[in-house]
Amino acid sequence: MFRMTIGAAALALLAACGNSTPSEPAAAEVTADPSSLFVVSDAYVRQPLIGRDVTAAYLTLTSEAETPAQVIAVSSTHSISVEMHSHAMEDGLMRMRKVDTLSVPSNGSLVLEPMSDHLMLFGIEEGLVEGDIVTIVMTVTVDGQVQELTFDAPIRAIN
Repeated sequence: MFRMTIGAAALALLAACGNSTPSEPAAAEVTADPSSLFVVSDAYVRQPLIGRDVTAAYLTLTSEAETPAQVIAVSSTHSISVEMHSHAMEDGLMRMRKVDTLSVPSNGSLVLEPMSDHLMLFGIEEGLVEGDIVTIVMTVTVDGQVQELTFDAPIRAIN
């Protein structure tokens, strides 16, 4: 019974971060403030599966900083917690792992997408439907300075 519960939970997590595409075009670019070195674009949160309180969020974070940056924390409205995750092929299996930071290359982009680096939202509020908005706060450090990026990500249905 315990193995079946663990297996069901694992399948739910994989479904939440699967490779389906959103049903609507990407959201507009969002910058924390005019002096920010970072721009968030294409942000969206997958509509949670019925009866599940976990889902994934995807976006592109573009840096204009001359040195690499690190995403060190993430939180959101409508969820209890947010974790940064990566996918990697190990022993012929795709495995998802929690990571403490995500790297943003200097003058480059960090792309969070299905079956790659992404955000997992746990304890997601019930009843969220396509078009609802989740506000995400991402903490980024670059050159010893910390910036908070706040942006909205629409809920998108799974195709």
